[in-house]
Amino acid sequence: MLASRNCYGFLVLPTADLANVGYLSNGTLPEQGSRAVLDKLLAPGDVFIDLGANVGLFTLAGARRVGPAGRVHAVEPAPDLVTALRLMTALNQIANCVTIHPFAAGAAEGETELFLAHTSGHNSLFAEEEGLAAIKVRLAPLDALIAPGATVSVVKIDVEGAELQALAGMARIISDNPQIVILSEFSPSIIRRVGGTLESWIASVHNMGLDILEIDEAAGTLAPLRAEGLEELVWINLVLHRPEGRARLAPLLPGAA
Repeated sequence: MLASRNCYGFLVLPTADLANVGYLSNGTLPEQGSRAVLDKLLAPGDVFIDLGANVGLFTLAGARRVGPAGRVHAVEPAPDLVTALRLMTALNQIANCVTIHPFAAGAAEGETELFLAHTSGHNSLFAEEEGLAAIKVRLAPLDALIAPGATVSVVKIDVEGAELQALAGMARIISDNPQIVILSEFSPSIIRRVGGTLESWIASVHNMGLDILEIDEAAGTLAPLRAEGLEELVWINLVLHRPEGRARLAPLLPGAA
């Protein structure tokens, strides 16, 4: 393991994952706009769920924002990354407000295979290519993680193709929290690889009662989901929200003061 300093503190990186070490070890952090959105949405005392936590960049950023009165739930199925997360929370002295859950989020309780990609950021319940090693991991819905009626402020989802299954497994959380905001990766190539279409993905989200905005990673603001050119994207991060929660996002929308 390698400890790497950044603006939030330290990440702990498994050294076998050279791509991740090279990506994060110099302190330069990805997804600047998404982290800015997260920072603006979270407040001290909030509950934040980091789904697909990996080495815990968003876990660490969220913990700094919610503070000791808040709670961060980091959900990550890969054993080496769970170890890294535990070391990271201890090193940054945030273990008192972070709970690590070693499972993959899905629509129902069960067991599934996690395919281990050449870099941990591409680990997935769907094989990226043939011949990847796979391990058995627990599959569980987020609704089993959070007590009925509990307030959840923000959920981040980065699960390499299993976003819709994760959303299906948190239907009660979404219903209980009119103001909830969900930050979700949207990768057209991954959606197609797992057998979906962009149109069906978007329709499924709308059928869950959620509206869609996209994050401008350069500006840290939100905009309506583009009507054209989605199929040409490598990835973007989206904000999914119930209509009742639109006012909460107003300061991040175009034209906000």
